[in-house]
Amino acid sequence: MTKPFPFLLSGTPAEIRWHINIDRTEGKPITKELFAKSKEHFVIKNEPVDIIGFYSEHHAGVFLTQYAPAIQESSGMTNAIHIHFVSRVSKAAGHIDELTLRNDMVLRLPKQ
Repeated sequence: MTKPFPFLLSGTPAEIRWHINIDRTEGKPITKELFAKSKEHFVIKNEPVDIIGFYSEHHAGVFLTQYAPAIQESSGMTNAIHIHFVSRVSKAAGHIDELTLRNDMVLRLPKQ
């Protein structure tokens, strides 16, 4: 893929590990450690959600963070996805760190 594209997932995943950002940097430049410290973590299970995501192999630092918690630094892998969710039944909404899907999820892609 040479161009970024959005995608939408709808349904009830088994689990979402997610966070919201809270500024705990004390005005210091963002480092991996300060980025991790500035997150408040949560978990939801079996809750109907809509997930909006963006995929790109060329936008690190633009709309993709270089600090993807699910990717080990030593793996050589890079982050190409940024995803958020909104619950359909509660006030939960935020950045997804880890996602465990179920078979009933529906993926929608842009028409080419």
